[in-house]
Amino acid sequence: MSANKSSRHSLRIALRRRRSSLTPAQQKKAALALRLKILRLPLYIKAKTIAVYFSSDSEISLLPLTKIAWRKNKTVYLPRIYADNKMEFVEFTRHSRLSLNRFNIPEPTTKLNSRSADKLDIIFLPLVGFDNKGNRLGMGGGFYDRHLNNKKYSNTKLIGVAHECQFNEKIPTEKWDVRLDMIVTDKRVIHTRFR
Repeated sequence: MSANKSSRHSLRIALRRRRSSLTPAQQKKAALALRLKILRLPLYIKAKTIAVYFSSDSEISLLPLTKIAWRKNKTVYLPRIYADNKMEFVEFTRHSRLSLNRFNIPEPTTKLNSRSADKLDIIFLPLVGFDNKGNRLGMGGGFYDRHLNNKKYSNTKLIGVAHECQFNEKIPTEKWDVRLDMIVTDKRVIHTRFR
């Protein structure tokens, strides 16, 4: 294992442990604080299409935000993962039928009403760790990185969301890692400038 890979692996374990130490009450409070921060973002207010995710492994929940997005008539999408490790975004409504994927995460059962990433206004990405430069440490599967590296973006904004305790001064990166336009936590909004 390379030094960088080993460093990322160790950091991933430490940050997941930190995240999972939050109590259910702390998790709920953080999700509501995150929702308020996102609702105030001008780019969110203008957005018509957003991609969210179902939280697992103590990730910060976007469910409070999703419910408001529906009420505000935004079109919401969820990632759907296929056997060949490809991913796409499928429309998610209150009436969507969901099933558990191989990671035990709910996803739409149909591929109808799918949209490519470059046709979305905002993609909210889960993460294990982040730094102030827009670097994101994911769970290690590379689904978002593979999918988003193949697209040319002009208007799609990539926003990482996390608990503040997932911050690390420096995230070790690989050449295929996708950097974020913004990171929002329960405590702050970080605007990154790399593009």
